[in-house]
Amino acid sequence: MRELWPWLQPLKPHTGRLLLGAVLMLTTLLAGIGLLGLSGWFLTSAAVTGALLAQGIQATLNIYTPGGGIRFFALARTVARYFERVVNHDTVLRLLADLRTLLFNAITRYPINAAAPHSSRRLSRLTHDIDALDNLYLRLAAPAAVALVTTLIAAGLGLLISTATAVLLLCLFAALLVCVTVLLARINLKYTQQRIDRIEELRLDIISTLDAHKELAAAGLMTSRGRMLLRDDAAIMAPQLRADRNTAVAQGLVTAAVQVAMIIVLINGLFAVQSGQLSGPALVLVILALLGVGEAYTALPPAFGAWGATVGSARRLNRESGPQVAPDKVDTTHVQAGTLELTNIGFHYPGQPPTVAGLSFSANEQHSIGLVGRSGAGKSTVARIAAGLLKPQSGVVTFPVTPDPDNLAVGINLGVSYLAQRTQLFNMTLLDNLLIGDAGASAEKIWKVLEVVELAATVNRWSNGLLTWIGGNDHQLSGGEARRVALARALLADAPVIILDEPFTGVDNNMANRIKQRLPGYLAQRTLIALAHDEEALPRVDQVITLGT
Repeated sequence: MRELWPWLQPLKPHTGRLLLGAVLMLTTLLAGIGLLGLSGWFLTSAAVTGALLAQGIQATLNIYTPGGGIRFFALARTVARYFERVVNHDTVLRLLADLRTLLFNAITRYPINAAAPHSSRRLSRLTHDIDALDNLYLRLAAPAAVALVTTLIAAGLGLLISTATAVLLLCLFAALLVCVTVLLARINLKYTQQRIDRIEELRLDIISTLDAHKELAAAGLMTSRGRMLLRDDAAIMAPQLRADRNTAVAQGLVTAAVQVAMIIVLINGLFAVQSGQLSGPALVLVILALLGVGEAYTALPPAFGAWGATVGSARRLNRESGPQVAPDKVDTTHVQAGTLELTNIGFHYPGQPPTVAGLSFSANEQHSIGLVGRSGAGKSTVARIAAGLLKPQSGVVTFPVTPDPDNLAVGINLGVSYLAQRTQLFNMTLLDNLLIGDAGASAEKIWKVLEVVELAATVNRWSNGLLTWIGGNDHQLSGGEARRVALARALLADAPVIILDEPFTGVDNNMANRIKQRLPGYLAQRTLIALAHDEEALPRVDQVITLGT
């Protein structure tokens, strides 16, 4: 339950809607119980009255009141079921939206997890885990609460016969409720978690097999690869089959318990009828009403049988949304504006040798830093650490500003603008893409930065200028132009520190040299940290540090 607690918090704003949904769910069930019970009483009473009249015994039966009651319960059940589905599904969709927002805010509030899986795999898993949490209300909490109420209703029906019958029914249905919820969830916990943990790996193996099917077929490995996937699938399905078997047993237990309850009522009820304490039609009413009571339990085994999957999803989401390292690794104390310091920084990825070890430097307005090194030397890792996107395992990072506690402690909120090696231009106009760097940038500022990156003349030739739609795949731009747009966006950001990781990727040498000449003037009052594979690819800096030596 501890894993689920953070994901129960979004329920609070929807308390009213949740209670309404539960009431409608209970109303639907009560209407069903009333319909079965009253129909049984009416049919039995009609049969008894007919038999008496056939024997010449005077008897009467009011058919209008019970007939009206039957129509009422039938309509009430239909209407309540309709509104229950509308309200509960609308509430669940709202909850899922809140859960997704909560997860997104939590993930973006903490630095990137260096051990995080590939983005597509991660997105697939996060989506699946969030969707699994809709079990918390619609399939777990509300149905269990309704079943508890119907347990009391079953005991109340038993009181029509005798106190002993009521006690027996209360004990029987209470034991059934525990078995199909707590006990089943506990038994299936291991099996459902095993399946969820493995199924993502199988999904990725199948996708990679489909992507490489031509190469596998050419190498004659398609058959063996298919056998391997079938073996993996069988290994995954084994715990699922055990869980399904346990769930089926629980469903059978529900049917058996309802039948036992009806037998108890029938036997005790016959004695009550014989002694004159209860009429025959009333006994039939109680027996058929128990069928309606049993309906409350039929949906519990499938939901609680998958309890482990829900808990496993919550546990993974907690790992995703929690901080990856202790917060004392980062010092956000306000220092001299424009100063960024790394002191004895160490970082390594899981299962790999240290990427960065004992790195220290200080950059400010009067002292820019350049970092060079071969591929894999740790340049981008240092850049992400300096931007607050990655936490070091050792050492201290001192940022130029203290962030607002209500904002994310990364990037611009630490006084840092960061141009990554790989950037994304969004499917919108050039102006919209640039305003991501500074939403309040004036036209003068935008054109000035376009001149710095040698794009002003190009944009002036476009018929729509800044309003040109550049598209998500940068289909309107060459690789060098797209890189310069991303550079302009980073330069527009109102931050005292600018980190440029391979700023001239895809830009020809002549263009890069012209931009290098313009950058110092534009960054005169700001701190520059640049990274590249060699010094020739760096803009002008005051100190060059070689990584990986």
